[in-house]
Amino acid sequence: MPELSEETPRRRFHRIDRPCFAAELGGRRAVTKDWSWGGVALRIDDGAPFDLRPDQMVTGRIGWPQSPDGCVIRGRVVRVDPRSRTVALELADLGEEVFQLFETALRAHLPPREARVEAEAPAPLADILPDRRRAVG
Repeated sequence: MPELSEETPRRRFHRIDRPCFAAELGGRRAVTKDWSWGGVALRIDDGAPFDLRPDQMVTGRIGWPQSPDGCVIRGRVVRVDPRSRTVALELADLGEEVFQLFETALRAHLPPREARVEAEAPAPLADILPDRRRAVG
């Protein structure tokens, strides 16, 4: 079941750690550390020099680990941690394909509403889904 981060004043959207997606960024394979409607944190474990820098615009792909293709993502690097080999991206926009990927992931991994209420789990799905007509950024 996905874990939702605590909301902070700086964040518009909760970060979600599961399911984990496969990603590619500049030809380098990565996996998601966490993701939200506004961005993704990726762990790059290919051993190559870590040359990403804040404010750099990057393009890549994100999708299910077993899928050979993924959805195109574009974003601005907002945080880089070479020691943990993680990079955080603010998505430039939330295209329809990425929206569908994230929505499908949430629907597949969140328990039924009744179980969330009993367990005092996070807000209902409708409360954490953005308006798909609005660009994120």
